[in-house]
Amino acid sequence: MKSLRVLFAVLISASAVAAQTPKTVPSVSADIEVVTQTTLSDGNQLQKTQTQHFYRDSLGRTRLENGDTATINDVVAHQIITLDLMNHTAQRLLAPPSQTRAGLGALSQSPKPTTDSASNQSRPGTPLGARNINGFDTEGKEVTSTIPANSSLGNMLPIQRTTRVWQSTALHLPLMVEIQDPLHGHITMQYKNLQAGALLDPILFEIPKDFTVTERSMTARPGTSVQFPRP
Repeated sequence: MKSLRVLFAVLISASAVAAQTPKTVPSVSADIEVVTQTTLSDGNQLQKTQTQHFYRDSLGRTRLENGDTATINDVVAHQIITLDLMNHTAQRLLAPPSQTRAGLGALSQSPKPTTDSASNQSRPGTPLGARNINGFDTEGKEVTSTIPANSSLGNMLPIQRTTRVWQSTALHLPLMVEIQDPLHGHITMQYKNLQAGALLDPILFEIPKDFTVTERSMTARPGTSVQFPRP
């Protein structure tokens, strides 16, 4: 599901704390519900709901569990770890501290268009005002991106996508993300069962001792920053 992978990538980047200078943030334990709705040409509607588990400690390290896979974004050690919980294997991706891409700045932005490099994205977005989500105050912002006509997709007319992000300043998290995309339908991501200040076991952000580990380093050309691959 390409649309889900895009949204999960947004979640990972938006939940991280700036990797060069980690800040203290509220620790969080939560479920993340992702609902994808698509309408077929005959009017029939399809809906898929997926729930993930999310953890973030006070240093900004995050863990996202999706089925048999867990992705750890360790902004302290400047690494991304992907755990295969079924086969007990781990892939560690290392990046030099000076090249690690910050995550907090992405909180109020829409995900980058993945379908065409010529997409035109409006900035900085339209404020949507305040909204209380599950007991937490948030500020909303709407951003529109457009894939121009005659792109590599073969579209005759422009394709427009609208993204609304509701960000909690206190938690440094986007508590709700809504994407209206003609290509992938309507996607909603929302934090549920959220516990701020949760006591988390540090082992959540480590590779288990019985896992087989493979490593590789991310390098970037001078003047550029490393972008971790999507989970």
